[in-house]
Amino acid sequence: MRGGARVRTRRRRVTKPRAPRFGNVVEGAADEVQRVYYYWALQQDAAGFVGSDGRVYAPRWQLREMMMRGAHNLL
Repeated sequence: MRGGARVRTRRRRVTKPRAPRFGNVVEGAADEVQRVYYYWALQQDAAGFVGSDGRVYAPRWQLREMMMRGAHNLL
């Protein structure tokens, strides 16, 4: 393995846990939207590879760590 990269992204998430039988919202509000931050640590392979079709492929990036932080309500 060689070099690495860290990536941070922000997304909006809508979560509505519902009761299985009638579908009533059991936690939070039906219109609740959260802001969530994701952090990824990636590492690149040391060398590329040759596929079965003879094509040469660049080194792949592999996910080494992933973390989700801070679910904050927006509304």
